[in-house]
Amino acid sequence: MNLLRRPDRRRTARRSRRAPARLAAMLVALAVAVPLGGAVAQAAPAQAAVGSVDDGVLRVLLFYKPNFHASHVQARQAVRDLATQLGTEYSQPVEIQETEDAAAFTTENLATKDTVVFAQTGGVLFNVAQRAALESYIRGGGGYMGMHYAGWSVGQSEHDVNPFYARLVGAMSEGHPENPAVRPGRVVVEDSAHPLTQGLPAEFTRSDEWYDWLVNPAPNVRTLLNADESSYGGGNNGTDHPITWCQEIDAGRSWYTGMGHEGTAYAEAPIRAQMKNGLAYSSGLLPADCSAPDKAEQGAWSGVTPWPLVPINAALTSDGKVQSFGSVSSGCTDNTPYDFGGNSCVTQGGQMEIDVWDPAEPRTAANVADNVVANTTYTDLFCSMQVQMPHRRATMTVGGDDTLGGNAPNDGSLGVTSYTTNQGLRTEAPMNFARWYPTGTTLPDGSVVVQGGSLEGGPGGAGVLTPEIYTPDEGSSWKLLNGATSAAAYGDGGGVNGPDENRWWYPRAFVAPGNGNVFNITGTQMYELDPSGDGAVTLRGTLPADVANQGGLGNPVGATSTATMYRPGKILQVGGGWWANGGGPAGAAPASPSTSPAAPTRPWSRRPSPCSTSGTGPPPPCCPTAT
Repeated sequence: MNLLRRPDRRRTARRSRRAPARLAAMLVALAVAVPLGGAVAQAAPAQAAVGSVDDGVLRVLLFYKPNFHASHVQARQAVRDLATQLGTEYSQPVEIQETEDAAAFTTENLATKDTVVFAQTGGVLFNVAQRAALESYIRGGGGYMGMHYAGWSVGQSEHDVNPFYARLVGAMSEGHPENPAVRPGRVVVEDSAHPLTQGLPAEFTRSDEWYDWLVNPAPNVRTLLNADESSYGGGNNGTDHPITWCQEIDAGRSWYTGMGHEGTAYAEAPIRAQMKNGLAYSSGLLPADCSAPDKAEQGAWSGVTPWPLVPINAALTSDGKVQSFGSVSSGCTDNTPYDFGGNSCVTQGGQMEIDVWDPAEPRTAANVADNVVANTTYTDLFCSMQVQMPHRRATMTVGGDDTLGGNAPNDGSLGVTSYTTNQGLRTEAPMNFARWYPTGTTLPDGSVVVQGGSLEGGPGGAGVLTPEIYTPDEGSSWKLLNGATSAAAYGDGGGVNGPDENRWWYPRAFVAPGNGNVFNITGTQMYELDPSGDGAVTLRGTLPADVANQGGLGNPVGATSTATMYRPGKILQVGGGWWANGGGPAGAAPASPSTSPAAPTRPWSRRPSPCSTSGTGPPPPCCPTAT
């Protein structure tokens, strides 16, 4: 059976070629149909083709496990009911082989099936031969339909020992919100025009266990339904949380839903509607585009890599390694440091060590700490900034916390360190001013300019009002750019300099495409630094008040926001809660009135959005007026 029919002439030829193989396979199917406590009868050797059988009969292998979810009873009944409906709609007799015995997974038996349905299966399911038969069947054109517990993987499961099975399901879960585990949640249709979402309302609310996926499947599957984590609370996948999806695996088809914990679910209209579509698709009756998003356009996350510390910063070294520093062990032991709760036994530790990771060497839990390097410099790298020094092929770390003598931990540091693969961490010539939370920018000529930072007291400290520059061709010392001293740019704000915004806090700095100057956004203030000579700052206006302060949505230019130049002359900025480290609204919307608010809210953000300009002076070269 296959809805995508070939011309009659070709289909007749295919049937005659496959008839002997199918006859042998049907003999095996008859043997499997009896109680499967004994061995499966062996068919005579035959080259059985795989995939949906184009013979006008809907044949389903319904595989279940009775010892995990009692709802397997209702799930199986729903499959039987829906298969009968499909048989009527497509004028095809229905044959369902229903079993809990994995012995049914032979090449010969699977060759007779249009789809295999996994109803609340769990644990390790197959032996080596059965795994090979299933994979060959799917890749050759067969179909798979999975429900709820088929995606669960606490303890050892088929996901852990069979990479193809993990691919077939699409994702695996080891947890969901608890207390209560079953709770109401909103489900949203991703594409109302897709064939596999027909018969479903645009959104609906129902109660279930809401699985969190260890790796979000969204980049690798066609998402059909999303779970709205904000509607039930406690989720860990964020705003893109697939709960039902389909996918193409070579010539085969796969459909899975994470819903269906309780038996009553299988009497609900939305659940039955999506299951009917999924069964029709996996059986080859209903054609649908289940290709994954184009990664060239959408991007994709890799798998999870264990890390020996909790990085606050990471930088790419000149030889392609990744240097990071942040929180390190506090002395206790968290036995599950890589779960959604993170490592509970960490403390700020940039003064102690860094990590250097070579992506060419696979990182595992066993070797995760092999490349940790002790920090023997006098600078606590926490709260510093990193920048590339191309002339020396070094990564420079500037400022941070000063842990020398009796200084308070949040006092700024004069220190500068560098890292190279050959020489490791080294102490460099200090800056003229101590700086806590500064920003460094590499200029086109290889010089490094440092702006902002506070002298002491961390978030409450006075800002450093004068930038400085390090030029490799002019010695090893730092030069103050006294001509660029500016309270409006680098102070707290307040008074004649506008609202109190801690503008010295990590200025968002970009090399302007046209003139090579450094364009900056600090708080609501925009300005341009000319680093030549003694330096000069030109103010470039401020962000509109309704963009900079969005009330309950926060300040998208607050101290903890982030920004990037996503193409020459276009800057995106988002996140940030307030003008200090914490406090105020949680997160912020994008800094453009024409852009929808970001979700979820992001006090510390990685996703930017367009900025706009207002005030006196011409639009700056790096931040054109928003449209």
